[in-house]
Amino acid sequence: MKLTILSVLGLLLALSLMLAGCNSSTSDTNAPASAPATVSSGITGAAVGLPEESSVEEVPSTEAPLMYNIRTQELKQMASQIDNYEYTYKSTSRADNGVYYQDANFRVLVRDGKMKKVYPMPQYRNSGVYYNEVYLNPLTHTAYGTCTVGSVICREQWEKYFELNYFAETVEDTPSELMAKLDGSSKALGETNYQDRQTTIIQSKLPDGIYEKLWVDNYYGLPLKQVLFEYGSDEEEVVLEEHVYYPLTGGSGTVKLSDINLPANYVEIK
Repeated sequence: MKLTILSVLGLLLALSLMLAGCNSSTSDTNAPASAPATVSSGITGAAVGLPEESSVEEVPSTEAPLMYNIRTQELKQMASQIDNYEYTYKSTSRADNGVYYQDANFRVLVRDGKMKKVYPMPQYRNSGVYYNEVYLNPLTHTAYGTCTVGSVICREQWEKYFELNYFAETVEDTPSELMAKLDGSSKALGETNYQDRQTTIIQSKLPDGIYEKLWVDNYYGLPLKQVLFEYGSDEEEVVLEEHVYYPLTGGSGTVKLSDINLPANYVEIK
């Protein structure tokens, strides 16, 4: 009988040890279940603002110049379709002593590659001969002057014309030429009003550390103002030249053929 009791007690002890072993084994089996949570947490933390997301955040900054260039190309395309326009041109330059002075003032009519320049006051040629209008042909490099002012100084030159030095009278950097020079590095800085027109400011870097800003009319795609500047020692903009093309009007019928061609009844004088 005693042996039987001892056998039962031994059996119970063995069973207890087996149950303890099973519990320990079950606990070890479940332990890895928390590992994916730890790994997932690590991945989530690494994805916040680090290499993957930082590259995504940089996309707008790399695309911004492209967007600017698209706007520049749109305005260039608009400008290329207008070869019939007129404007008043005024130019101001900065002297070495820092004083600004006006060095040009006249009206320009453009059509079919030809131009006519009209001065507000008669210009002296020689030997008492004056002129206030100049017919320019860039293809033939010819310039012819006439005097149409109703005053005594022009009376002898009415319905007459004479040759002038083309390179002295030529009109450089017309609005359409300025637009044609823009390239992929030109950036649209934003829109603003200039006089009574809605414009887009386009900035370009030119040679010799000079920068250019154009106030481009959103309707015509042609600049109404050009500013050339450089950065001073304290990074402020120092304006070197300012060229104004305002008021400007364009489109079919703005400039007639008779406006840019010498009248057939005019007589040439030497």
